[in-house]
Amino acid sequence: MADKNATPLSPQEAPWTHWMERGVQYAHFPLRLALVAVFTYRFIAIWQDPRGYGDTAGVPVFAAVLAAVGLMAIVGLVIAGAMENLPQADAATRLAGFLTTTAMLFSIGFMHAGRWDAAATAAHPLGGMEHQVTLALIGLYLMLRGNRI
Repeated sequence: MADKNATPLSPQEAPWTHWMERGVQYAHFPLRLALVAVFTYRFIAIWQDPRGYGDTAGVPVFAAVLAAVGLMAIVGLVIAGAMENLPQADAATRLAGFLTTTAMLFSIGFMHAGRWDAAATAAHPLGGMEHQVTLALIGLYLMLRGNRI
């Protein structure tokens, strides 16, 4: 249990705390980068062969194209949310989080449920749900916190 009467360390006594405190304002960028990287990669993969993705996922081509466009919408909202000068940056972040969480829950429910491990098997050709759960939790965090760190 922490001592309530303890004095905080000064930057001279613990110089790393100064840098850590200054870095807090940028703590959301790795989460945003993860979503942008994963969803951009997935968009490219779907967009190059929507029929193949649709066959693998068991959805029509229209649904595959719609999923790809939705992923790019999320990417745009994640990037817009990072631009704190925009008046609706917080709303963009929260909407991106909501759409991410929703998309990942659908992905888990329709394609990845029943297996945790991401490795594909004969029973689960698209692999398990570990990555989708992680992305859904990032989305949930962004939805609940918005741009408030």
